[in-house]
Amino acid sequence: MKNKGPHPARYSYNPDKRQYFEFFYFAPRIVDKYRVYCPADAFCLFEHFAAVNAMRMKSAFCLLMVVAFSASVCEAGVSAGVSKNARLTRTRTQKLFVGPEISLLQGDTLEGWTNLAGKVPGKAWSVIDGILHLKGKGGDIKTMREYRNFILDFSWTHSEGGNSGIKYRLKNFEGKGWLGLEYQVLDDFNTGEGKKPKNNTATLYDVLPCNDLKQLNPHTELNHGRIVVNGNRIQHWLNGEKVVDVVAGSERWKEAVAASKFSKVEGFGENATGFIMVQDHQCEVWFHKIAVKEILGSSSKVKSVKKSPKMISLRRNCRCGKAMQCKAVCAKNACDKPTLFRNKCYEKYRAKSACQNLCK
Repeated sequence: MKNKGPHPARYSYNPDKRQYFEFFYFAPRIVDKYRVYCPADAFCLFEHFAAVNAMRMKSAFCLLMVVAFSASVCEAGVSAGVSKNARLTRTRTQKLFVGPEISLLQGDTLEGWTNLAGKVPGKAWSVIDGILHLKGKGGDIKTMREYRNFILDFSWTHSEGGNSGIKYRLKNFEGKGWLGLEYQVLDDFNTGEGKKPKNNTATLYDVLPCNDLKQLNPHTELNHGRIVVNGNRIQHWLNGEKVVDVVAGSERWKEAVAASKFSKVEGFGENATGFIMVQDHQCEVWFHKIAVKEILGSSSKVKSVKKSPKMISLRRNCRCGKAMQCKAVCAKNACDKPTLFRNKCYEKYRAKSACQNLCK
């Protein structure tokens, strides 16, 4: 439907009088019509208006205010995907092929778990309604089988000042005993060890600290952990945030291990397979879930993804010079003094096929 513009009685264009109604009426509509999301768009509009419309300095100042406003919302517009059109960028992504999730807490028994000697776990350990509970001294327990590449999801609560941990890539090192990488499970708020950067919850114990994304809940509330092991890539997650990400065997890894208490253990954490172990630190702890998904393989490919909104129409045409051609078409075929504020001229301007094709 054709836009009839403002009511004639309320609006008339007279360049000899100080009438600014045209700016204040149309400026918000222009910002919306041309999708002014960034300062570059607003400056492009300003260049157009300055060239084709004899506006007073007051109106020009107000348009600059629009520029300042558009700058303030630029980042929000980009992150929210305000435009359906998007500039594509090439990025490398990895897709993991995983097996079904298997709970390691089956029924009300400790089936699938042994102590480090390969015998039945101590009586302090129990499984009730699918929740693993330790009360007293029960010794460390480990899975009966080894795992290579996997995603381990678990959640826990513990007593005040509680301490536990989940180890993986567990291996019996000759002369050193059972050692493995550890996801620390600790009450950071009520223990001295929780203040140590490399020893608190979700760290790669004594090797790497967590990043700034870590958010730990109090000991009485559920915390959700995840361990991802895929080849040499190791990740720790806490409550939905990735807090540790490292490649075993890398320079960063070697430096971190060399600065830890495992510096004299040759090949520490670099073994491809190992058991999963739950620690006993003689603190009461409840594991509400321990489930594993084995990674069967992965594929890495380059694909196009949306990076940021693509500024359409005026911004694109200003870059390639087509906007100037549009102005010329408008000036020649529509009216002597073309302006986007003057609705009648604007309608004729859009009706010209040549200009319309240029500005799409």
